[in-house]
Amino acid sequence: MKVAYFCDDRIISGTAAEEHIRAIAIAFHKHGHEVVLFTPQGGVSQIDGISKIIEFDGKNALMRAIKAMSSLKKNGPFDFIYLRYRGSQWMYLFSNTFRKYQKFVEINGIMEAEFNIPPIRRKLIQAIQKSLEKPFLEGSACIFVTEHMLEYYSKKYNIKHTRYIRNGTFADEFSRKDAWSKKVKYKGVFVGSIVWWQGLNELITASSNITNFELHVYGDGPDLESIKSLSEEINTKNIKFMGKVSPAHVRNILKEYDIGFATKSITNEELSPLKLYQYWAAGLPVIATNLSGMELVEKIQGGLLYQSGNTDDLRSKIISAFENIDSLEQMGQNGRKYVESEGSWVRAGKETVDFVNSIIP
Repeated sequence: MKVAYFCDDRIISGTAAEEHIRAIAIAFHKHGHEVVLFTPQGGVSQIDGISKIIEFDGKNALMRAIKAMSSLKKNGPFDFIYLRYRGSQWMYLFSNTFRKYQKFVEINGIMEAEFNIPPIRRKLIQAIQKSLEKPFLEGSACIFVTEHMLEYYSKKYNIKHTRYIRNGTFADEFSRKDAWSKKVKYKGVFVGSIVWWQGLNELITASSNITNFELHVYGDGPDLESIKSLSEEINTKNIKFMGKVSPAHVRNILKEYDIGFATKSITNEELSPLKLYQYWAAGLPVIATNLSGMELVEKIQGGLLYQSGNTDDLRSKIISAFENIDSLEQMGQNGRKYVESEGSWVRAGKETVDFVNSIIP
């Protein structure tokens, strides 16, 4: 069968999105499917399992949707469509070509407009979503990366076919931390986009001037300068901004650290545990916010959770983590064992193909 795979984010090599797309595409390819990827311009030029990449452009979501649907019609026909869901893809419903296909929608987050935007704009976006997201998702088979997302959307919409398939990682692509010992100074790491919802303001404040601890922040983004300003304002001496680094390089350097941080602060609890998998793949324990999706940390004893928004609790967890190195090492090992046995992209890819085949034999 021929698959039209849509990802409305620019795909950068080595990122979590590229990993996920690669895993699904390889799984489809192994089962004899031809996969054509539709994605915005400026991303990768080749992905394993993808036979062809069709790029489209556009200054806004509407223009991108028009270009995407034009490309779909031009390169068809297809047997079905697989989408990595973004909130604006309901615009595809205006295309007759799109509506005629069986659709599989992979949902990696709760697409509510509850982010840091003005209330009037937020209400407008929510009203549009309410009227158009319903027929979009109810006309599709949906895959959810956390049980919380499955529960949320199942209550909200009448979706006939649903499946919970958790994310994964390619653990064998990460260099693994093996040597643990007591140190004069321990190092923590954050890797990701520097945007407000990553909770970096909490992490910077909580980490400030802990005597035996140094935090390294990797990444770039729209809020980098404000985060740096906060660090300077509170006169931190133990926090270093390492700049943007390639994902491939990150896989090699994580082993040099003692703990990883997943501090997202989005209030609508839509978190995917993907960042946890990446730290665990390198053998690192994690300190994570206690929002929904992060409970896996305690379930497998792969790190510590702190009360979201509570910098005192986060600081306490950082300090206490290094009081028992044996426990810290065990949590890192627990995480590594989990991603090797349960958090594999190979497993996620197979489960996805099985779900598709149960609907399209």
